[in-house]
Amino acid sequence: MRLEWDEKARPEGIAAARLVRSERHGAALAARKPAPNLLVAGDNAPVAVALVERGYRPRLIYGDPPFATGADFGDYNDMWAAPDAYMQMLFERLVIFHRLLADDGAMFIHLDWRAAPHARLLLDEIFGRGAFRNEIVWSYRRWPAKSRAFQRLHDTLLFYVKDPDNYTWNQLYEPLSPGTLRTHGTRKQQAVFDGKRRVNSIDTAETSPGSPMTDVWQISVINARAKERNGYATQKPEALLERIIRATTDPGDLVADLFCGSGTTPAVAQRLGRRWVGCDASPRAIALTRDRLLALGAEFEVLVEDAAVLPGATCS
Repeated sequence: MRLEWDEKARPEGIAAARLVRSERHGAALAARKPAPNLLVAGDNAPVAVALVERGYRPRLIYGDPPFATGADFGDYNDMWAAPDAYMQMLFERLVIFHRLLADDGAMFIHLDWRAAPHARLLLDEIFGRGAFRNEIVWSYRRWPAKSRAFQRLHDTLLFYVKDPDNYTWNQLYEPLSPGTLRTHGTRKQQAVFDGKRRVNSIDTAETSPGSPMTDVWQISVINARAKERNGYATQKPEALLERIIRATTDPGDLVADLFCGSGTTPAVAQRLGRRWVGCDASPRAIALTRDRLLALGAEFEVLVEDAAVLPGATCS
């Protein structure tokens, strides 16, 4: 099955962006080629093509594209002339991101009810249906909206891998339920079958790490007074990205977010000892991300699509 629209086309004609260094933060970067961390200002389609040509191969790509809301968020415009225009934008980038992804890499695409069903079909076409791992529900609370329907209080993360037999997986766990703790304490359980094939459990001497994490994640949105809030309209919580990065990468791996917005992915990757690439077309997004990373003591280069220096840029 495929999703079709008028003038659907693969992005074969998108040329690599000509990237020029605008800033360098960290004296140690001078001897490193390529730089371990990059923040790139520009259109992520030609930028991703340029990264492919430069040999970057992230083990994780997280994509938080516009959701086709029809709104102007100030930080970026999510208004589209027609559904076809939005789908073509998304399709082109997913194809290029797939090329960029390492052969043993994973991709998470973050959308909501508007575009997630369509993106699932596109990702099946690009990756193959066997590459699908999870549809993760990020559940949260916010002020209720007036609606003649159930409140829409979740986003969807579509998790795909390039090679289902070869990708990084670090099992994450949730705390044991109160009932399990009352009955078994923190001891690990083992399933056993009786003669009638009924499942029972016995306690072992091992300590349980918890319950394997499910595909429904209860993570709060960022409170208006939260320390991590930086004013970007659609900023995502660090707890969400930390879960994704810990599960599918190891320290030292390269993580890419080419719709990086407020800079949550590069910031969490930096804190967890991963290398990172961030990209956004919005000057405000680049400025917020740069300041956020400098506050963490990150060493990185800022690249732009021409020789212009970004407003407020400093070099060290």
